Amino acid sequence: MYWLEMKSIIGWEKMMLVVGYASNGSVCERLVDVATADAPDREFRCSTAN
Repeated sequence: MYWLEMKSIIGWEKMMLVVGYASNGSVCERLVDVATADAPDREFRCSTAN
């Protein structure tokens, strides 16, 4: 499981839990790409949830 996180003024905030895919990490990284394209002025990352 991975968290999609966004950096804010208070630190890294959890936005979405990615679970249920054969490769959760690659799906999360794809979501980082999509989120960055939508909001290029923000920082996104994936972190392990377990």
